[in-house]
Amino acid sequence: MVHHGCGPVLEYRNDSIVRIDHSFLHQNQYSAVSFVYKNEIYFFGGYGLFTFKNILTKFDFKTKEWNLIQTFGNEIPSPRSSAHGIVIQDDLFIFTGHEVDILEINGSKECDNTIWKLHMPDMKWTKNGQFNDQILFKDFISFSFNDKLYCYDINAGSNIIEIDFIKNKSKKYKLTTIFNPTQLNLDPKKREIALVNHQLTNQTFQYLSLKLDDFLGKPFSEKTFSSPITNSAKFLWFIPIAL
Repeated sequence: MVHHGCGPVLEYRNDSIVRIDHSFLHQNQYSAVSFVYKNEIYFFGGYGLFTFKNILTKFDFKTKEWNLIQTFGNEIPSPRSSAHGIVIQDDLFIFTGHEVDILEINGSKECDNTIWKLHMPDMKWTKNGQFNDQILFKDFISFSFNDKLYCYDINAGSNIIEIDFIKNKSKKYKLTTIFNPTQLNLDPKKREIALVNHQLTNQTFQYLSLKLDDFLGKPFSEKTFSSPITNSAKFLWFIPIAL
């Protein structure tokens, strides 16, 4: 378990929670994309000390410290927080999030609909298309299972989208029960969703555990998730010359 601002790392061991790092409370990568690749813990992006980040950090289980990982690419993702991501084989896919708004120093704006791919063996960034912004919700929380990302609509509380990056498909499910979760976690062995549900009527919290199939229900629509990035915008500079 890692602090959401990065730094402290805790291990559940023999019915006890033990701190195993030699680091400190970074408070520098809040709302980062956290993921595990080859049994190593990574954080990408996040927000801290008044700035958005596009750094990649990794926890070293030998030194018990966090290290900055060098990434490459002709283009790289903009510094951002609250992005969503999934690791499929050797690739990290990230999209969405919030980035700096130059018109409002204390505000932020939504990132564009570019899907970024980081090939972990050579740490090289490439663009992997652009998602259909009519599909995704404005605010959502996500979890991954079997190389698919599941995005839960925070505002509506009754819809969830399954994104299959390999087949480039998205399915929308309408849940039979409306929840107001603060976080969703999946136990892949039991195929169970664990969630903390915020009951707004009496301002209490309840812990729930549901089978994934019961939680999802049946899909009612399917669409293509992403399309290739068009280069038409690059040629707009010809227009004033032609005029």
